[in-house]
Amino acid sequence: MVSPGITDELAPCFVAWDLEQGTAEPDPQEDLAIRRLPFREAVAAALDGTISDAASVATLLAVHARAAAKSLPADLLARLHP
Repeated sequence: MVSPGITDELAPCFVAWDLEQGTAEPDPQEDLAIRRLPFREAVAAALDGTISDAASVATLLAVHARAAAKSLPADLLARLHP
């Protein structure tokens, strides 16, 4: 859900690849649930409302649009559409 009304809230989002999994160190109030899925499934989940966080949806759809336009690094494009 987006913030209601007018806001100057920022929600930085990142796309990264070739990372290695490490040990999670969440803050005490954080509840992390990690679910890995193929990029196409993540885009579908953003479109059908399964993923509803506005920043996550915007990031997924922006990356999807840039992939369709082939305006991403070649190694990332190969990972998104094997």
